[in-house]
Amino acid sequence: MELMKALLNMYEKLSMINKIYLMQRLFHLKMGEGMSVAKHINKFNDVINQLSLIAINFENEECALTLLSSLLDIWNTTITTVSNFSRSRSLTFDKICNFILSENMRRKEFGEHVLAILLGESR
Repeated sequence: MELMKALLNMYEKLSMINKIYLMQRLFHLKMGEGMSVAKHINKFNDVINQLSLIAINFENEECALTLLSSLLDIWNTTITTVSNFSRSRSLTFDKICNFILSENMRRKEFGEHVLAILLGESR
């Protein structure tokens, strides 16, 4: 019986340490400079999935807000746009991911377009 109590106590401590570690990973997760948006979203999803496996679940809107807060400062305009748009609607994680990915593609295409114009003008 004592062995069982000792094992349960050890498991509970490890479980609590794991929960704290994953929560820290989530709340300290920041998009790295030069990191692709898709890779950042995947890292975010990995942590959320790991937390759900140990029975820590977040509401959809909480996930969306946490993801937005983990983006680089260059995304502040996008975050403001989302904030203004979502005043009358609730945010969903999937909608935010789709919006961020679409905005990222638009930025890449616009950047390539500007680069082509600049290169064309320099010839």
